[in-house]
Amino acid sequence: MVGALAGLDSSMSIAGVGGPKSRLLDQWGDMIHSAFGVMPYLVGSANETKDWHDVDVRVIIPDTTFLQIFRRLPQPHSASPIWRLVCDAMSAWGQAFTGLPIDFQVQPQSLSDEKFKGRPRHALFHVNDWDTTTWEMAGD
Repeated sequence: MVGALAGLDSSMSIAGVGGPKSRLLDQWGDMIHSAFGVMPYLVGSANETKDWHDVDVRVIIPDTTFLQIFRRLPQPHSASPIWRLVCDAMSAWGQAFTGLPIDFQVQPQSLSDEKFKGRPRHALFHVNDWDTTTWEMAGD
């Protein structure tokens, strides 16, 4: 993985999110990764254009884990009070930390693959803060 990350510049801005805000978004992504143990992703219009109304951030977890935590799979997971609480709290925290209108959601892997297959996802992390010496590519 070191080779894959070597060319990345953590000062690069994310699609429609400007430089300083994109760095805050990446730093927030590091904290999400620490909490959930999986990489968060920027998806939706803010990942593709400068014409966006909110910043969609998704954490995609295995279906079994999603079911254990939120008790409903796959739809309508929004009917789960726990899911709404987690997503609303994370959205509010993201907005306070980044100054961006964050729409945070946890999604089960099957839903994400089915509904959003082929759509771009931008992993949120701050390169300079990661110890990439221990990373391996899948299949290495």
